[in-house]
Amino acid sequence: MWTLPIIKAKEIVVPDVLEVALDQFEIIDVPVGVEEGKLNSGLVIYPNPFDNKINIKVIQNYSTIKVQLFEITGQLMEEQQFNNKSDFQIKNNYPKGVYFINVYGDGALITTQKVIKL
Repeated sequence: MWTLPIIKAKEIVVPDVLEVALDQFEIIDVPVGVEEGKLNSGLVIYPNPFDNKINIKVIQNYSTIKVQLFEITGQLMEEQQFNNKSDFQIKNNYPKGVYFINVYGDGALITTQKVIKL
């Protein structure tokens, strides 16, 4: 999990002086991301980052799985539908970059995950 430090400071303001001094400050770590490798809604997408194929394993039972792959700008790159399967691969030759995968189970969105193409 990535954290972003936030610094809180109290200022002492002195009239007609251009300098400011920090008397007290506090650093707080705030999470800014999603932990990789966690089971997400009964679904695992791996490897991440990926090279030429993405594996998807669905733990829960769905009769229909639809997978959409978008590039970072939101353009739909690929859409595939799988019936009565729990393990499948998406093979590709897309350029290196950041992509988003939407996975739907029986028409309902299960997850959206960011993946990186090496």
